[in-house]
Amino acid sequence: MKPPYYDNDLIQLLQLSGETIGRMDDHSDKRADWVLFLLDEIKGFLPADEYEAMLAQLSGAIAKQSADN
Repeated sequence: MKPPYYDNDLIQLLQLSGETIGRMDDHSDKRADWVLFLLDEIKGFLPADEYEAMLAQLSGAIAKQSADN
């Protein structure tokens, strides 16, 4: 997936986070928990309506990605 705009620092942090979560062999059952943790961290910086809109957008993108696979 291509990011919506280029932010070198953010891209590097998210790539490292994704790699770390993806390579968790000993705790593979915790991957979703880590993603939910990230969402919870974002929640603290957004108004409730923006957070809900982001979750709806994310849910739709996940459903589309699952359908495409």
